[in-house]
Amino acid sequence: MSEIGGNGIGGQEFADHLTFLNQTGDIDLIDVLINSPGGSVQDGLSMFWAILKSPIPVNTTIIGDAASMAGMVALAGKKVSIVDFGKIMLHAPGFPEGFNPDEQQQKGLDAAMDQIVTLLMARMKKTDTAIRKMLSDGDTWFSAKEAKAAGLVDEVIKVSEEIGAATEFTQIVALLNPKEITYTPVIINSITMKDLAKLLNINAGSEESLYIEAVQAILDGQKTAKEDLATANDKLTKSDEIVTAQKLKIEEFEAKAVTFEQEQVDKTVDKMVEDGKLKKDKSDDIKAHYKSDIVGLQLLSDNIPKKSVDIIAQLAQNGGSQMTEDEQKRTFRDWEEKHPKDLQAWYAKDPKAVEASYEKEYKVKMRENYYG
Repeated sequence: MSEIGGNGIGGQEFADHLTFLNQTGDIDLIDVLINSPGGSVQDGLSMFWAILKSPIPVNTTIIGDAASMAGMVALAGKKVSIVDFGKIMLHAPGFPEGFNPDEQQQKGLDAAMDQIVTLLMARMKKTDTAIRKMLSDGDTWFSAKEAKAAGLVDEVIKVSEEIGAATEFTQIVALLNPKEITYTPVIINSITMKDLAKLLNINAGSEESLYIEAVQAILDGQKTAKEDLATANDKLTKSDEIVTAQKLKIEEFEAKAVTFEQEQVDKTVDKMVEDGKLKKDKSDDIKAHYKSDIVGLQLLSDNIPKKSVDIIAQLAQNGGSQMTEDEQKRTFRDWEEKHPKDLQAWYAKDPKAVEASYEKEYKVKMRENYYG
């Protein structure tokens, strides 16, 4: 095992290898050889849990250094061995120098620290406080002998003298493995090839070219799927652009409609002033009141006779104080039923006075756009 994460072995890649070995059907024990400076905490924890959860027992053998996160991965083995010249280095997990973690990242690191402390407490038979102090003090190195005494490893393999005489790779690996383990390269056997043939939907025992063609067909299918997805994304992007453009057009139309309605209100009120239906000094109030109700304003204008400004003044001046005695005795219902045109003229001149009369009669507020 080289660096953990980064340019070395990733946590997911390591877990995939263990899964493959568990599925071969002819392996009873897996031994992970470790010589690593450490690396990613996240990838290291993924390896750690992959070893613990492996259906087939996994032993770990330190064949050089197991530093930082590599040391924690080594301690996950069912049986932990170390060559007599090997070393273990432990320290608290941390972020790269200059990295400023956010709150969530810091919580993740704290959780990793808790897991490491729990594991070391079980291995070293020390308290939580003692373990945290050791990790926080910086790098703590253990020789093979010290690691055995501290309870970090189960076995020290004596190879310093024998390894010098080994001439072949298989001999060296055999020396570095626990005594009962014989090195055997992992190969894809006939059972595995049958399973592969079944997955590829070809006959077992087919020529190699058929396996290659079947795999290539899968890759081509994936490529086509990716291209189709890219095309769909492009269409979706264009659809979003069209929707956005339509929204802008609708907003522009609504703004123009508001402007047009206000222009119509202004023209109608100006025309009422010109025809003598309304005094000029009241035109701004009427425009404000009917700014979004051109239909109601037009209805009001149509029901007021031309040159009726004097009548309006008589009905509305000071909220109706210049009305005749008979007019002042009228209830709002009388105005509505018997004198509607006069009421409309009064409303055009002094809406508030009319609204007050309405509320007095019916005990409720006059609805908006009463003449709409």
